[in-house]
Amino acid sequence: MSSLNRLIALTAEPRRSRSLEYGVAILESFTADRPALRISELADIVGISRSTIHRYASTLVELGQLEQDSKRRYRLTHNAARAGIAVINTVRQEIPARAILEDLRNKTGHTASMALLDGARAVYVHRLRAHGRGQFEADGDSA
Repeated sequence: MSSLNRLIALTAEPRRSRSLEYGVAILESFTADRPALRISELADIVGISRSTIHRYASTLVELGQLEQDSKRRYRLTHNAARAGIAVINTVRQEIPARAILEDLRNKTGHTASMALLDGARAVYVHRLRAHGRGQFEADGDSA
């Protein structure tokens, strides 16, 4: 039984929408290591039948949260990131980091960044680039 399936089984109660829980579990099944999944893989991860997963996936496609490629694999669309982007924008507004980062950038002459940890991944919420000699090469591919 997957961890998502256990979470759903443990939290299901009459006041909650089990269908919504399954929809969220489907969306959370996609990771950087698993960006595209087939119906059978989603069914195994979430722990429900393929026909039910197919119905939910079709609905998520219609809602613009998933898309299907030519190999019949599903992947998240950019629309699926809206909730995460809203959280990042809220953090940007709540933390008066820009002035601190500007001061740090001005004192060091280097790019200054603020990020949130998402597991082992850093998600940048503020990034103020420096434009000094060699800074572009130092920043590399980081956006």
